Amino acid sequence: MDTAVTSIRSQMSSQRSPVRVLALAALMAVVVIACGDDTTSTDSGQQVIFGEGEIPSTVPADFPIPQNGVIGSTLIDRINHKTEFSVQLGVDLTTAVQFFDVELVNRGYVVTSSAALSDQLWRIEFNQGELIGEVTVNSLGGQISQAVITLNVA
Repeated sequence: MDTAVTSIRSQMSSQRSPVRVLALAALMAVVVIACGDDTTSTDSGQQVIFGEGEIPSTVPADFPIPQNGVIGSTLIDRINHKTEFSVQLGVDLTTAVQFFDVELVNRGYVVTSSAALSDQLWRIEFNQGELIGEVTVNSLGGQISQAVITLNVA
């Protein structure tokens, strides 16, 4: 009986070895991918840079940002020549839209479209020379809104 149990255990452990090897290989692959180049650093050589809390370096210095706006998530995509960032605003949708409509024009941008997409969403399209962009303003309720700015620069 002991010989039979030992034989079965031996067979089971030899059958588990390939499974363990595959599981270990899969785990190693995940670790290598997770620890690899995640392109989230601020190294200027990176193709895609994620950030938060600061206006991306690719945004023109004269671009209008409300004084009390809080910068949220940011993205610089050098592959697709795109910069995007969000700004939380302590004002309602109408006030936020008016700010961008007026300030873009005051700073030399040409507003090509400014229209409501719904009761809570507004899109402003603009350009200045070769720069093309849009501001999408979303009402988050009451006196809070969010603007997502997308520019064709990276």
